[in-house]
Amino acid sequence: MEALTVLAGVLPIDLLIWERNEMFEELWRRPPTTTLKKEYRDHTLRFWQDIWDTIDKGREVFRVFLDVKDRYRKKWLRTTYYLSQLITGHTNFRTKLHQFGLVETPQCPAFGVEDTVQHILLECGRIEDLWLSLLAQLAEYVIETLDRHMTLK
Repeated sequence: MEALTVLAGVLPIDLLIWERNEMFEELWRRPPTTTLKKEYRDHTLRFWQDIWDTIDKGREVFRVFLDVKDRYRKKWLRTTYYLSQLITGHTNFRTKLHQFGLVETPQCPAFGVEDTVQHILLECGRIEDLWLSLLAQLAEYVIETLDRHMTLK
């Protein structure tokens, strides 16, 4: 469950409830300040980080998001089904399929090494054409964007 909340960039509900309860108790002891909510959120994020650093599950997600505070603040990063699959390694790559007994070997058919997310994205030549196409589309987008901004001036 921890990996899921980090992946989504959402505070776990138990920590959110704890934070709200602590803030409510604090309001009985002293008048509210403009920084009270920020102080408690920072404290909650530090506590969440301590938990994240010590749990054993979700290490695939941990390798991508070491710092929960950093992930929490990246609201622009939307977690989609496919991004979640890639980050967690729960994809249809041969390594995962082999774990389920659906293929005989976890090896990449083209290169004979373990067929993992890292291999597919960074090492495998099977998707070289896809990468080249993606880079060409990105370059075209950048050129169009720059052209549009230069025209506006």
